[in-house]
Amino acid sequence: MKKWKNCILLLTLLLFPLFFSVQSKAAQQLPTVAINIPVEKKLTGDKPPSVENFIFILKGEDATTPMPASDSNDMDSLGVTATLTIAGTGTGSFGTIVYAEPNDYHYTITEEQGSAENYTYDSTVYNVTVQITSDDNGALSAQVSMSKDGETGKTDRAVFHNSYKEPEPESSEPSSEPETDPSEPESTPSGEPESTPAGEPESTSAGEPESETEKPIPTISSDTPMDSGIFDSIGGVLGSMRGVLGSRVRTGDDSMTFAIGYILLVIAMVGLIAFVVIRRRKHSRKEK
Repeated sequence: MKKWKNCILLLTLLLFPLFFSVQSKAAQQLPTVAINIPVEKKLTGDKPPSVENFIFILKGEDATTPMPASDSNDMDSLGVTATLTIAGTGTGSFGTIVYAEPNDYHYTITEEQGSAENYTYDSTVYNVTVQITSDDNGALSAQVSMSKDGETGKTDRAVFHNSYKEPEPESSEPSSEPETDPSEPESTPSGEPESTPAGEPESTSAGEPESETEKPIPTISSDTPMDSGIFDSIGGVLGSMRGVLGSRVRTGDDSMTFAIGYILLVIAMVGLIAFVVIRRRKHSRKEK
């Protein structure tokens, strides 16, 4: 029995160094390298009343692409995705990504198009390539290349630009004048007569009596028998003109005809007065 115990102890001592040698070789064959992909959020425009959260998405090329060790990773039909939330402005990272094999790994970074009011979101797509290489000793190294989709220029981080614009304040005072449809005729308040443009007489419908009485033409009397015939003639002319003008007003003729007739009437009256004055002066001289 003692002999068997000694054999087991000897065998254990022989296998123990071999076990650690295998573990050491395995560790040497599985070197790793880790990186972080930075994201920056910038906000322009007006100052928002509160801090808004912006979400960014890191998507791997396929399911074999290494992703950050985060609970936010989610497998979908297009590959593995990870999310990053930045409150307001600043920088952040999706987390540490560990690589164990030399290869080229591809990612895209985008911003989730939110629905916050008065905000605009950045639709830029960043293409990220992580190149993992090993040296003669098996040590791994990583080189990150990042650029905007469709551009050749390189950048060291994904920068997204959002903007905020304050809403215009609504006017609390109601409009003093109601809006009217230009296609509709203007209505006249009940009980008020419609106004007539200056210089134009009011027209009356046929068969209706005139709303205003005709103004009488002033007559001029003469103290001498010699002027009575002249006054009668001129009075007849003025009466005829008055009748013509009155008919123009009743039939609603244009204002130009009325104005011309009115001017002729005034000229006739002035001529009449001048004629009477001259005749009286001549008569007074003869009597002297």
